[in-house]
Amino acid sequence: MLSLGWRLLPYLMVLGGLILLLGTLPVLIGGAETTPTSVAVADVSVESPKAKWLKLTGGGLYLPGAIVDEEIKKSTGARKTKAWYVPLIPESEAVERAKSIVNGTTRPSPGKLVLVRFDPDEFLRSYPTPENLKPGDVFRAVQVEGLRSSNILFPERLKDFVRSELQLPLESVVVVKFGDKPLQRESAMTMTGVLAGLVFVGVLWIIKRFRSSPKPPPLPV
Repeated sequence: MLSLGWRLLPYLMVLGGLILLLGTLPVLIGGAETTPTSVAVADVSVESPKAKWLKLTGGGLYLPGAIVDEEIKKSTGARKTKAWYVPLIPESEAVERAKSIVNGTTRPSPGKLVLVRFDPDEFLRSYPTPENLKPGDVFRAVQVEGLRSSNILFPERLKDFVRSELQLPLESVVVVKFGDKPLQRESAMTMTGVLAGLVFVGVLWIIKRFRSSPKPPPLPV
């Protein structure tokens, strides 16, 4: 098995390097976003804006609605937190939610949902978990900057929450990965140099291997 992997390594270097190089081309030719697009959270939707790097303003995190994405090992039952998803809502909606809780009324389902995805450590450094909330923690007015991520690849618990409790289709959910930004030109140039070197070494390795391979014996006359 080790011998097979060693024989395939130069080909994997060339193939993998070329595939990754293709990913840097849009950045090098000027197709990458260099600044985030600022948009009010009330105006963002799946269709608008088209930009992926967003700066969401005019809203805040609704921490009672935070949902944890956990991985549970079947063998031991140990839990590992993979991410936190927190609703980002306009302040007016936060007020309506508070009124519905106080009055015991049912709040109309929103037409969309904006979720901010946090890495576990990032979330716990800045915010309390839902079971540890104080009155002043319910709504945190913030500006969120990050990249759109898939609104389909949700953990099951989040899918159930969106479909059953909010009665929304998954396609109406906007997910923003907190703090992420697209690859920038300077980083892309550095990556291109490294990948080009990797491909070059792989090609030289393949050429050397073919040159050093033993020639077949001459056919008998």
